[in-house]
Amino acid sequence: MGKNILCLAVFWLMVMTGTAHAITYNVNRTIDDGTVIGFIETDGTLGSLSAANITNWMFTLTAPTLNGGSPDVIDYATQVRIELDGPGVVATATQITFDFSVSSARLLFLGGDLNYWCLEAIGACENRTGELIGQSEFGRIAAFAERQGQVVIASISTIPLPIGLPLFAGGLSLMALLGWHRKRNAAVTS
Repeated sequence: MGKNILCLAVFWLMVMTGTAHAITYNVNRTIDDGTVIGFIETDGTLGSLSAANITNWMFTLTAPTLNGGSPDVIDYATQVRIELDGPGVVATATQITFDFSVSSARLLFLGGDLNYWCLEAIGACENRTGELIGQSEFGRIAAFAERQGQVVIASISTIPLPIGLPLFAGGLSLMALLGWHRKRNAAVTS
């Protein structure tokens, strides 16, 4: 019976530690005379991201000539769309990077009032390489900053405790308890 419990405990720990959990990254970007401040939440996927991996976001945009004035809040709930083209966006446990050297890579967050934050490599849209804040209705760019290479666009200030760590500690404790119980039973029967 002890072996069955031990096998069940090890199996449960393996299942729980393999499950991805949402990660929220903070965004604090300066783009020319504009800013993007807010957060991006992912489904916990590490590595190359797609638009489906971004589960929530919200930004306060400040820049001259924004549609409706500055500042403006755009978010996941009232979005027009999010576009993520190419393999240029990568998540780790502590940050999200955008690689401006990946041809045609693009990440666009478009809010309900048509203001946007866009990161793009050459050939993606405006034939520029950099970050833009603007309004899509009139095609105006309110702020632009040229970027090169791989740039951290969002990060977390603390590394969250993995959900599986307490379960792993509990499994180790259970194995120690079973070992102690087995030794005690062997000592009693001797």
